Amino acid sequence: MNVNLHSFLVPLIGVVAIVWIMYRQSSWQPVDPAQMWRMVLVLAAVGVYLLVRSDLTVTGADIGVVVIEFVVSIAAGVGMGAIAMFRPVTAETQQQVAARGRAPRAPITAETRTGAWGLVIWLVLIVVRVGIEVASHRAGLGLASATGVFFVVLAANRAARLAVLTARYERIQRERVPVTITS
Repeated sequence: MNVNLHSFLVPLIGVVAIVWIMYRQSSWQPVDPAQMWRMVLVLAAVGVYLLVRSDLTVTGADIGVVVIEFVVSIAAGVGMGAIAMFRPVTAETQQQVAARGRAPRAPITAETRTGAWGLVIWLVLIVVRVGIEVASHRAGLGLASATGVFFVVLAANRAARLAVLTARYERIQRERVPVTITS
């Protein structure tokens, strides 16, 4: 790929991913864990691909910065999963899911969103990542400033959010199911 095209296309993909996630977090989305995990896998695959393609020298400082970034990203994901709201699925959502032509593994019974606080956490995470990338680039840290790390960190954030959100959703589902005692 041409270097100029690559230096334009990869950041563009990053911006599109950020905007897409902001939209998905602020609007009600069907709770379909299988569908939600696909984005995590795509982000991780893009990040790993970009890292494998890069010729980076990794230092101890790189590892330290990346570990801190992962901790912040995962903590933000846990926070987003913890504040996610749920509501029963609407007829409109059921029609949208049916229109996709792919049946979910389990019936869609709820929708979720993180709302304004989720967007605040998300924007703080993006600002922290950009700050780390700029500082790492100025310090000559190749791995910490690599675009591939951005995508892998994003995947870690989404995975942490989804793990908490799914656990909460499953707990809510168990509590709604009446328990029948048979003798």
